[in-house]
Amino acid sequence: MKITEKIYLYHAFYQKLKQFKKAGYQTVTKAELMAYCQNYLWRRKNAETLKQQKQTLSKITPNDFFDYQQLQIQTKQQSFAELDDFSDLF
Repeated sequence: MKITEKIYLYHAFYQKLKQFKKAGYQTVTKAELMAYCQNYLWRRKNAETLKQQKQTLSKITPNDFFDYQQLQIQTKQQSFAELDDFSDLF
């Protein structure tokens, strides 16, 4: 992502993370949300301009994001030993 794109979309990412945290999703990071947008959402929605990307970002729900996260986990070829620590889930 170019620096101009980061500057333009910074506030939208900040607001979306704030909404997630308010809804109880404390562990979602900006990097994860950016990866979701760049690798999946914007390609799927054909969001080519920054304005379209910002609008699409504002419509993300936690359910959308975690559905993507589940797909990522299911499609990776990792063993349980390679997965991260899950202690924060308990």
